[in-house]
Amino acid sequence: YMTPQIDGKNILGASFDHNLDKNVTFARHEYNINLMPKNFISFDIDKNKLKGRTSIRLATSDRMPLAGEIFPGVSILSALGSRGLTNSLLLGKLVVSNISGNPMILDDDIKKLVNPKRIIN
Repeated sequence: YMTPQIDGKNILGASFDHNLDKNVTFARHEYNINLMPKNFISFDIDKNKLKGRTSIRLATSDRMPLAGEIFPGVSILSALGSRGLTNSLLLGKLVVSNISGNPMILDDDIKKLVNPKRIIN
């Protein structure tokens, strides 16, 4: 993604790197820049002005979140990765509906995709 320019600055990212090194490097900036469509990169980049930060997000190997009962009486909502903001509300409702016994209108295939038991069986 790339934000519109605010105060002469754009923000772009994020990338997935399985390396846990949290150093910000020009190579990582360049990687993100190269992910952008070529018609978005019509500006000169002064690498001395680039700034960045890194974070580690919890994700599963299949990049699907975990939402549901993992052991009898123990439910989780975790491993949301980069989609936490968009998925947390819906998947939180799924976990609550499972705990309370209320029906959740969500496709069974989706429930299977996020079932935490898929990674421990």
